[in-house]
Amino acid sequence: MLSDAGQALVDANNLVSLKPRPLDITPRGDMPAPYRKLASEGQRISIAFRFDNGGSELDVRAQQDISRLAAFLGQAENRGRKIALVGFSDRQRRDAMALTISRFRTVIVNRHLRGVDIAAEHTLALGASAPLTRDENTSEQRNARVEVWLL
Repeated sequence: MLSDAGQALVDANNLVSLKPRPLDITPRGDMPAPYRKLASEGQRISIAFRFDNGGSELDVRAQQDISRLAAFLGQAENRGRKIALVGFSDRQRRDAMALTISRFRTVIVNRHLRGVDIAAEHTLALGASAPLTRDENTSEQRNARVEVWLL
């Protein structure tokens, strides 16, 4: 199912595809200003890099997403496009710690991307802001991520 043919079957059956695609995100007033600006000027790619047990190593899917992103950016319509990485963390006792963790995660993803000759034009660390969920039981796992944006 991970091959191009397999992902075509996934798409044909309205299942969640692993194939990267651009997403238009509507800027909202509750977004942090830099994120709102990015949403108004760029497109989010449907990849979110996650980490093993909230640590500093990419999880298995994220490692595979490096190759998927490289293939996506190698397509004729995407060649030469710049990307931005946006890092998030789970809630911490101190906002400064959350920002540091989210910044560190963008560095890790950028290092992996450089291994396939991709470098982010910009990085943005947003700490625990813009959570995907407010559920305290799942927020750590769901909100600790690095998003990729097309500029």
